[in-house]
Amino acid sequence: MSFTQTELVQGAGAWAYSLIGRLKPGITPAQAQQDAVSAAQEIMRNFPPALRSRHIQPFVRPLEESTVVQARPLVRTLFFAVSVVLFIACANLAGLLLVRVIRRRREISVRLALGASAADVVRQSLVEALLLSIGAGCWTRSGSAGLRIGVSFLPKPFPV
Repeated sequence: MSFTQTELVQGAGAWAYSLIGRLKPGITPAQAQQDAVSAAQEIMRNFPPALRSRHIQPFVRPLEESTVVQARPLVRTLFFAVSVVLFIACANLAGLLLVRVIRRRREISVRLALGASAADVVRQSLVEALLLSIGAGCWTRSGSAGLRIGVSFLPKPFPV
């Protein structure tokens, strides 16, 4: 789609463009800003006379500032939500273990009556809880490893 000279002068065209580039090794952001200003001045010299009132205002900023910084509040919110869900899951597991011990009162009473020590009964309950915890930890580690593998597939200049 092309604009007529009148449409361009009246502002029908969108002039809000962004460019993304990489700095050469050894080039500072200040040098890149100076180069962008001189490139903008060169472009303005070649503008049609009717568009001389338009100005290009270049500015250089790190890619992280325009991508990661804007996403940080969302990531923090998601982290908080995941933490709450993890806390709820831990509380649920603790409740399930408590219900399991309550339901096993008869079994515990029979074991104690047959001569098992209280330490043996507690040890059995702790071993069962430990096995459940180890299983949950393995799933958490596999999820963490999966996340690291997924991040390794991202393009290298992508800020993480």
